Amino acid sequence: MRLRSHTASTALGALGTAMQTIIDGVAAAVHALASERPGSQPATPDPQVGAVILDAEGRPLKRGGVDLAKTLTLSDGSWLWVDIEGSVAVAEPVLAALGVERPAIRSALQPEVPPTATGFGDTLLVVYHEFITSPAITHPLAVFVTDRFVATCHASPSPTVAALTESLGRPASPTSPQGLALATGRLAATHLLDAADRYEPTLDDIEDRVFGDPDDTILEQLTAFKRELRLLARTGRSHERIAGRLEEHPDPEHTLQHERDLDAFREQSHRLLSLATMHAGTAGDLTDGYLAMSAHRLNRVMQILTVITVIFVPLTLLAGIYGMNFQNMPELTTRNGYFVILTVMFVAVVIQAFFFRRKRWI
Repeated sequence: MRLRSHTASTALGALGTAMQTIIDGVAAAVHALASERPGSQPATPDPQVGAVILDAEGRPLKRGGVDLAKTLTLSDGSWLWVDIEGSVAVAEPVLAALGVERPAIRSALQPEVPPTATGFGDTLLVVYHEFITSPAITHPLAVFVTDRFVATCHASPSPTVAALTESLGRPASPTSPQGLALATGRLAATHLLDAADRYEPTLDDIEDRVFGDPDDTILEQLTAFKRELRLLARTGRSHERIAGRLEEHPDPEHTLQHERDLDAFREQSHRLLSLATMHAGTAGDLTDGYLAMSAHRLNRVMQILTVITVIFVPLTLLAGIYGMNFQNMPELTTRNGYFVILTVMFVAVVIQAFFFRRKRWI
């Protein structure tokens, strides 16, 4: 008995040690996972900030990063362009250091902010939409404009900002913050217009497929295209309103290039609206055509099935009558009754087929 008690105590002790080891391991794993959670150790990603000081002719004088962006010590005629790649929430400290008013920053922080132009004291907030990827999903490009600086803010790499950076110092480059804000809109509208132009050959190809060899993917493609084109049309309409708003805030220098950019921006926005609306209408017409062709094919199939059903109605009637099990059915004892019934069935089929053929139902 003592041996058995000692053995049981040893087993229970080993089991307790093993359970404690398991519990300690689980606790350590939970602690490690908790320490890796985003909320436990908040880390704010640093935005990519590029700053350029330009002279009155639009030529770059000095380039830098965050330190230069937060320095507004400018000589006469010079102005500052700050580009921030990252969400506006991440870039808020930089914008606040530049003197951008809090209401303007909060307005740009709204989710899925539409294209707009709104004044906040000395700051004009302009939100353009630009095309980055396909399908045509537009992305906001916020521009904060004052008399001394302009700040562009975008969540992902912007082709519009890249094109503007390459154009600095050239003869047609912007010469003021207002001019750069307008040039940003003109380039964004150009990219959107190019995106709308790409739908034409695709729609032509779908048109050939609708009336040639249609399949089930056509309707899905057309539905997606209509959604994207309506988005582009709304963007073009909003950009037209922005052009009118920018006309109310003219460039203090009122250069000829500024007027050309404003006219080009207005014209491209109108063309974008017209082109996207036209292609959306084309996609809608192709959708109606595809549905009409599908309905016609379905009606044709149903017509053929109906004709076949009608042909077999008299045959089924005769088979049903002579399939009844009555004892007194004189035709069952007729020597040639089977062949007579077959002949009647054949004649009925021929007559109906001739009639349907004459009506062009088959």
